[in-house]
Amino acid sequence: MSDHHELISTINVVFHVAGNVHLFEDIKVAYDNNVGVTKQVIKLCKQMYNLKALVYVSTAYSNSYLPSIDETVYDDVGFDHRKVELLVNSPETKEKFTKRVLEKWSNTYEFSKAMAELLIDDTAKDLPVGIFRPSIVLSTHKDPLPGWTDSFGGPTLFIINIALGFSRYICCDLADNLDIVPGDMAVAALIASAWDVHRNYQHIPIRKTIPIYNYVSTPDNPITCGEFTRLNINVYGEFYPLSKCFWMPTITSVPQTKVTNFFFSIAYHYIPGFFMDVFSLLCFKKPTLVSNYRRFHKLKYHGECSYIRDWTFKNTNVKKLWDCLNETDKTIFPFDIATVHWTHYCHSYFRGLRSYFVKEPWDNLPSARVKALRLKFAHHAVLALLYFVGVSTVWKLLSACLVELRK
Repeated sequence: MSDHHELISTINVVFHVAGNVHLFEDIKVAYDNNVGVTKQVIKLCKQMYNLKALVYVSTAYSNSYLPSIDETVYDDVGFDHRKVELLVNSPETKEKFTKRVLEKWSNTYEFSKAMAELLIDDTAKDLPVGIFRPSIVLSTHKDPLPGWTDSFGGPTLFIINIALGFSRYICCDLADNLDIVPGDMAVAALIASAWDVHRNYQHIPIRKTIPIYNYVSTPDNPITCGEFTRLNINVYGEFYPLSKCFWMPTITSVPQTKVTNFFFSIAYHYIPGFFMDVFSLLCFKKPTLVSNYRRFHKLKYHGECSYIRDWTFKNTNVKKLWDCLNETDKTIFPFDIATVHWTHYCHSYFRGLRSYFVKEPWDNLPSARVKALRLKFAHHAVLALLYFVGVSTVWKLLSACLVELRK
């Protein structure tokens, strides 16, 4: 039996999870990976003898240009997926078309996901198909164990760099909601949605609309950017400091504009990084901070603009799905986001980052805490010195002005 024949004869549930998740991928590569491959998956599913459900994993941000995102396919985006394929494959039109896309979407990843949704809505309504849209998927809540992660997506990269003392400001309004969901609960909701797709398809095999599942936290259990940052940096970051930290973790929130991002990157990152690189050279060590900041800032601002904004999400289908499950299924597939206690979750989240991402052993925690105290003392000593120099300078200038006035 060939692989193809085995697939179409034995598989009855398909989860299309694969995709290119790089935010600023070349638009042709993003389209080929996230739309072209989806077209091949649909073609394969139409040949399956006993397909019960096909669930495509998109993203809650596929239509991020809208302030309110409902559980529907938005077909008024101004682009046709067939024409887009021609435009991205032409060297003459690709660059100009990319600029058009980025005027509406935050990045090429979100655009490619929106095009994949349009493709499914246009060509796969005869299949038992649904679209699952999770928001920012972070570490696990309980299964297989609390806090497990191997991804630096969403805010994880920024939290780690703040905890290391590397990043010192964030471009956002701390009062905005940060829509995050635990990885294991997202998987449970994904599996349950396949059952719901099959159940609904049995009743209505020919449908005008495809079921969409916005798996998000903001409607039922919101957490703000400020609270998430406070818990991970000021609470658990202080209690479980990183031994690799090279300065006291602090964070400043600034407006989400290119001007403020440029100013604070110079003042908070590049200037301190320059002096520390000079110090490294004096100690006969390789200077790395300025070059690392340069790479970091390529991702930082655009990542914050992509995911740290206040959207209004609707998740009616997800709520109905949860209400349809019996008590046994709710125990096996616990995806009710309202049950997550964010204070407890952030505790396991930061411990998970320390263990599985930074890979620090727990037996170094006492020495890490001693180092954190030293860095805290050094931080406040430097601040005191800067304040002293600033006040002294202002005092000398005022004294000189008074002398001139008396003359």
